[in-house]
Amino acid sequence: MRSLVGGLCLIALLVTAAPSGAQGGSGFVAGDPGVYAGYTDVTMVVTAGPGGVGGGTRRWCVLADQLDLTGPVVLDTIVVAPVEGNGYWVVCRYPDDPGSPWQVVDFVFYTPGDPAGGNVVTPYMVQEFAVSLFDLTAPEVALSPPADAQVVGVETWIGHPPGAVGPQARFAAAGPMWAAARAEPVRLSYDMGDGRPGSVVVCVRPAPVFDPGVDADAQRPDCGRYIYAHSSLDAPGGTWPVTTTVTYAVTLATESQPVPQFDRFLVGETAVDPVTVTDLEAVIH
Repeated sequence: MRSLVGGLCLIALLVTAAPSGAQGGSGFVAGDPGVYAGYTDVTMVVTAGPGGVGGGTRRWCVLADQLDLTGPVVLDTIVVAPVEGNGYWVVCRYPDDPGSPWQVVDFVFYTPGDPAGGNVVTPYMVQEFAVSLFDLTAPEVALSPPADAQVVGVETWIGHPPGAVGPQARFAAAGPMWAAARAEPVRLSYDMGDGRPGSVVVCVRPAPVFDPGVDADAQRPDCGRYIYAHSSLDAPGGTWPVTTTVTYAVTLATESQPVPQFDRFLVGETAVDPVTVTDLEAVIH
């Protein structure tokens, strides 16, 4: 029992799938628009790599908004384009049980990430769960010279400590369904804060942190370099804000498509680091 709507308690009302809403008179089936086909299993984090957790009870659910609950319920239409926030009846059946009828099991307010209100877990939901596990917090940034000792005319190198920016892999499963998601950093944008043309530096991979114990020339990064032309003395707070944004390319492999495929780009949280830039020539004079 999950909901009360208008004081009516939902008690697994039997539903007839009318021929007018069926394909070949067989009722609504997986693959039809508006049919959410999946399992009753709860999605969980998997740490051992791609693969399902076995078992699983299949369930199909649909949404309806025109059910007459005063008599025998007839499922003659289903909602194929639900509106977020609108309320719908959830009607489900177990396809592996030939005698399983469609039953009203819930009333939910539609959200795209969980269309049947937790009454069925679909492959899409497992995939989205895996993607949600990525750590997209703002990355730690290390500047050389240090952020509080930048100098006009001296090249600034931008680096990241080990593990601050790198590929991530996450796995999730529900019954036999599984998703292996991988996020690879493909674009690092550094807005150096002084507003000059060219003050946004874009790289495709992170540079390491400068090591004072190693020859400087050997460490000069291929990307992630900038030269300040003006002091930050007159800037708000006496600093320039260095804003770092990392974009990741996400690939997904699933039980139905085990070869990883590009899925989307994700942008992580932005890091903002204030830097103090001093004009040594002005100080000397």
